[in-house]
Amino acid sequence: MATFGNYYIDAPTLSGATAVFTDVEMTIAAPDGYYSDGTTVRQQVGGLLGIPVACPSCVLPCGSGVNTSGNQGLYELSFSAGADLGCTIIYFEPFGIPDGIRALWNGNTYNELTGGDGYKASTASPDHYTFIGNSNDDCGIAAQLNAGGYSGLDQYRFNGTSFDLIGTSGTITGAGGDVQLSAGFDPGYMTLYIPKNTVLPDVVTVEMAGPCSGTAFNIEVNYLLLLTGVPTTNAGGGCGDPLPNTYYNVPNRGGTAGEPAVNEFYVEDQFGNSRVPAGSYVIDPPSGLKQIVVDANGVITSLTPCP
Repeated sequence: MATFGNYYIDAPTLSGATAVFTDVEMTIAAPDGYYSDGTTVRQQVGGLLGIPVACPSCVLPCGSGVNTSGNQGLYELSFSAGADLGCTIIYFEPFGIPDGIRALWNGNTYNELTGGDGYKASTASPDHYTFIGNSNDDCGIAAQLNAGGYSGLDQYRFNGTSFDLIGTSGTITGAGGDVQLSAGFDPGYMTLYIPKNTVLPDVVTVEMAGPCSGTAFNIEVNYLLLLTGVPTTNAGGGCGDPLPNTYYNVPNRGGTAGEPAVNEFYVEDQFGNSRVPAGSYVIDPPSGLKQIVVDANGVITSLTPCP
């Protein structure tokens, strides 16, 4: 639980400070721990503050978004997910010009997406960016990655309102398999999710890479929620079979929790820790019995009402 007190910093705002002090002369370092001004939270260790992290309400109000455009570079958005457990769902729209995305939490990288153009993920590494966008607007990303990648890129960090320039030495490495573009059209909003099943660590970081000039993107962060269960048969079940399982859809943007749809992830628990195995299933959401097919990526590829 948070406690309040009077502290002093050596800058006008916590995000610009180097340390937190307990005296007005700023000679006595405050105890190690987390400090927040309601907008930013930072951890102090050994009398020095770590990187600034936006508080959840200051990153993006749930269901709203932020967009940026214009500059090649690397973009970082970090936030505290607090002590809650559940599934954080991120909606990312690269428009036409391709952008890469990955999310980092608890030492894990998440770079799998799904949406109107189906499943998209790097085929080179689960730790790389996955680049999505319109193939007609590609600037040769795969070839450049295969040749060693990018260096000297501008680096931006989200401050709760906009992206601040924090450096000019950003790099992107990877391989051609990271580039998973849509053939001649904009993919729209794609869904990436993070299963947060432990209280700590609480900081989630989303990294976006824009290697092409004129890049632009929208991102929406939907904070932790427990997914809604759907009664489901065993794999291969028919419309009259028992429904012994409870599985869960990760709604795409505009979708409904508990009402699975084509091109949504279908998972085995409320956090999304594991995907439903590939196969045919019958589900019983509020709208009625339906037959679905789930592919090897845990994505629903077809949905047909039962007779």
